[in-house]
Amino acid sequence: MDLQMTMFTWIDDFDMAMFNEPMGIAEYKHSVRNLNWDIMYTQERRELAARFMIEYQREIDARSRAPRSSAEERKKRPRKRANF
Repeated sequence: MDLQMTMFTWIDDFDMAMFNEPMGIAEYKHSVRNLNWDIMYTQERRELAARFMIEYQREIDARSRAPRSSAEERKKRPRKRANF
């Protein structure tokens, strides 16, 4: 099994309790010098992670569309040039 990891932006007040449990469980077998993965557990967690990432992306999209406050808008507008 290949391991892949992705880092993503933390969102305040977003429930990330799903990651309190391991995403996969493996047991090292010394006799064969290999890891044996609990495939059923990993598949269940993968499905939960897929649902989580859909909700996460929706939240990111919603926050990027949220109207900015006037103070933030003023910061984003280019300053006018004054020639003396």
